[in-house]
Amino acid sequence: MNLFNSIIVSGLLVVLLNLFINGTINKRIILSFLVFIAAFYRIYYFTYMGINMDEAMVGVNSNSLANWGVDLVLNKNPMYLYAWGSGMNILYPLIVVPFIKILGLSIFSVRLPIVILSLFSIIYFNFALEKANVRLKLRIVLNYFIFLVPYTININRLAIESMLLPILLILLIGNFFLIDADVKKDYVLLFSSFLFTLMAYSYSGYWVMLFLLIPLFYAFFIVKFKRLKIVILGLIFNSLSMFPILLFVIGNYVTHRSYVLLNITIPYLASSRSSQFVISETSHPINNIFNNLINFITLVNTGNDGLIWFSRPGENSLVLGLFIFVIIGLIYLIGNKSTLSYLMLILAFSTLPIILLISSTLTHLNGVIIVLLTFAAFGVNSILNTTYAKWGFSIAAITGLLFFNYNYLKNRTLIRNDFAQWSNVYSSSYGKAIKFASKVSKDRECYVLSQRTGQYVYYLFYSKMSPYKFNKEKGKEIFAGGRDINSYNKIGKWHFDIKDLHTLNDNGVYIIPGNLNMQAVNLDHFKIKKFNDYTVLY
Repeated sequence: MNLFNSIIVSGLLVVLLNLFINGTINKRIILSFLVFIAAFYRIYYFTYMGINMDEAMVGVNSNSLANWGVDLVLNKNPMYLYAWGSGMNILYPLIVVPFIKILGLSIFSVRLPIVILSLFSIIYFNFALEKANVRLKLRIVLNYFIFLVPYTININRLAIESMLLPILLILLIGNFFLIDADVKKDYVLLFSSFLFTLMAYSYSGYWVMLFLLIPLFYAFFIVKFKRLKIVILGLIFNSLSMFPILLFVIGNYVTHRSYVLLNITIPYLASSRSSQFVISETSHPINNIFNNLINFITLVNTGNDGLIWFSRPGENSLVLGLFIFVIIGLIYLIGNKSTLSYLMLILAFSTLPIILLISSTLTHLNGVIIVLLTFAAFGVNSILNTTYAKWGFSIAAITGLLFFNYNYLKNRTLIRNDFAQWSNVYSSSYGKAIKFASKVSKDRECYVLSQRTGQYVYYLFYSKMSPYKFNKEKGKEIFAGGRDINSYNKIGKWHFDIKDLHTLNDNGVYIIPGNLNMQAVNLDHFKIKKFNDYTVLY
């Protein structure tokens, strides 16, 4: 959205906030400012960054479901997408479907739902804090850590389907505050049960966390509040709604086949993401877990794993000294002994398998980071006991946002197109080049040159190809170099992942990215059309 629309929408969110905020004018002004800034950062030109290959895959499958009722590989009502051959979580692509139905397939329609849901999480979380009568100081610190740290801003503008999980976790933590407040706990428990199911379909990497969290949460509810009947209702709902996940695990790891349950397709995948686990039959598990823990600590301290959509070069997308604040928060919550403290400790304990067993990246840790930031907020709040400490926090928070703006502006070209081998961020100019090549090629072969695999998904995204046509014209599925992401070197007359510039066919049409040097190539037989960082030879 442009500046004017971003200000208007952020302002409307502030109006909504003030409908349920009570207290002094100073309290209203401070919270309104925090919510306005958090909303504005999420809304303002959220389409500026180039599209990531996972976002393109979300768009392609959502478009297939919206217009043909099947996913890319013709599965009807899939509970998990085949996507890259190793799968993709279904919940966010399903949410995108009505947006594509109304707005058409574009980066705007694919990212808009995640932005809207992030805005809802801001309002719901502050609503929960108000109902729980949380003190203003803690509210300020929580709003900063959960909504204004660069990492949380970045993931709320990104339509990678697993980025839905942090939003759901924020809603769950909001429920923890409500459970500790004077509200009808049965309704909060049922909403939490609903969130558990949504989490399960938002990110399969966190199934191991839910395996611990759900029984511990219900057990605490029975012991603390004696609500056995409502807990049984929640358990029945989770068991029934997650049963397809059990069949998915059985089908992919035991029976090696797909299933159809009540017209829901439970797919069998060609590959798996098991390589994300740091232990295997041939590894040294203790050594690997220890090394992964070291990597986790390092990553949380640096806040940068080299992927441009999370953090820019040299930028810490989290908080300096985060671990120190987390430890302080942990000590505070252990000593507090409130319902909220116990629930937060249960949540933290449930994340341990993610920390220990799954390779540490900012993608895999997206939910863990929300938990860490919440603990850090409690830690910082507990030490803000003097005027100097409060001013120090305010200055540090403002400085962090200024550095975020500086890094964003400094790397604005890189954010549009990042040609690093594992980055896969492409601007809309790539789409314009694809559409132009389609127009001028007629019956000629089209070649997309790139140092990276998986380029076929961008062609599918911008051409809006029917899944039936794709399955008719696609070439052999390839998993190169032992990767768990597939590629197709050919779809109809289109050829992908071509790396050799020295064998140009005079009769072909070529799309060449700006990082490939064309000086040594004879282009006398070609016309040239430039689309910023992409060149079309025809």
